[in-house]
Amino acid sequence: MITLVNNAEVSANEVILKNLLWCDHFDFATAYLTNGGFYILSDPIIEFVKRGGSIRMIVDIESGYSDYNAILEFATLVGDCKCKIFVGSNEPNSGVFHPKFYLFYKNNETRTVIGSSNLTRGGLLYNVEANIALDETKFNKRVQFELRQFFETLWRSPKSLAVEDNDRLLEDYRVTSYKYKHKIKTAKHVITQLPEIKKLKETGKKFEQLTKQELSHLYSDPTIAYLLGLVCGKGRINIEKETISFSYFNNVGEEGLINGLNVSLDALESHKYAAENIVDVFDIVSGLFNEEINSKINTSRKNVRITTTIDISFPQKSNFFKFILNAFNKALNNHEYSIPTSVQNSKSNEILRAFIRGYADVSSLISAGTQLFGVGKFRIYINVYGSNIKLMNQLIFLLSKLSVKCGRHDRRKSPQDKREMQIRVYPESFLTVGYSVSWKKRLLYDFIRANKEISSKSRQNLDLDLNP
Repeated sequence: MITLVNNAEVSANEVILKNLLWCDHFDFATAYLTNGGFYILSDPIIEFVKRGGSIRMIVDIESGYSDYNAILEFATLVGDCKCKIFVGSNEPNSGVFHPKFYLFYKNNETRTVIGSSNLTRGGLLYNVEANIALDETKFNKRVQFELRQFFETLWRSPKSLAVEDNDRLLEDYRVTSYKYKHKIKTAKHVITQLPEIKKLKETGKKFEQLTKQELSHLYSDPTIAYLLGLVCGKGRINIEKETISFSYFNNVGEEGLINGLNVSLDALESHKYAAENIVDVFDIVSGLFNEEINSKINTSRKNVRITTTIDISFPQKSNFFKFILNAFNKALNNHEYSIPTSVQNSKSNEILRAFIRGYADVSSLISAGTQLFGVGKFRIYINVYGSNIKLMNQLIFLLSKLSVKCGRHDRRKSPQDKREMQIRVYPESFLTVGYSVSWKKRLLYDFIRANKEISSKSRQNLDLDLNP
């Protein structure tokens, strides 16, 4: 069977998801891999490797378009996931790495998607693409065989470098690709153009003229849900100046360590990169409104604490700013926020996960503190500022809808108590939500492994006690 996949009648995302549910091994080669593309497929990919599926990925880095963070996310997945970066177009008479094909295997059968779609948000959902999806039939068998052989050739090529063996190269790429992306900032609306906003532009309606139904359509996108989670977690809104500011901290140890665990990156650099990712999200969504934001990032280290501040300013009478303000009913900070109605009422787990991820990226603490003091296992602490019990209960309800297991909650009894309340979460169940910030995701996996080791040792000690 041959199916045209053009993101109109059928999207590349639909076909890939369908085949991930069917197969037990997944190979793909793509010129571009972006955060948006990974974000769309992250939950199905995590579920795929959790049930024993294996993945091999080859992606270009020389164009500067692939996202460092997305490559790192694939490379650090828990499970059988091998990632390579293709380097070599600077050789004489050598072009760039530009294939886009996806191979799915089960037993002796192969299915394929091949064409124009990169693993980007646009390539999977919105762009006008020309792909062919092939099931294995007698007619297609030769094509499938040739593609399998081609992938193996690329995989064995000396130009394909394993991510885990090339930390320095990848770190250099992080710096150069970030500079490159700022050069193509004016084209960002092409990457993530929402159909609903497109329709709004065509009508010529102003923000104040939108109906509730039109607004709800605008809020029904995972990227925007993630952004609202960021604001709800640590955002301070200044209506007069039309700005949103973030300030948060994490404890660090020696160089390369965060909360006592090695994240394979300089701690200060890790926080800078995480802040840049947050600004990128605002930058992308501002393009949907044909607006330009200004941003300022500052990260500083004092003793064992790294503090990050982000200041985002919007143009005067910004529709983007009004859009955010409307979501929080003009509340100014975390003292007053409640989860936007569009998120609370969403029937999509993808929207709920995106919101919680955004919130947790800026307002959760992954700490080994309890274990270092010998009390229980490692925990994640999701913070709620002051005595905002309403927000805390809403977060707990959303976590329960996503089957995230929570421990005892730390509530403040007095409205005058300005300390943060905490929701204690088990890392193992939080994996269904996860983080977008790379170093937090790494710690999450490290804590899960550490908890398993603690459980194993506890069982061993129990066996010794029962069998003296």
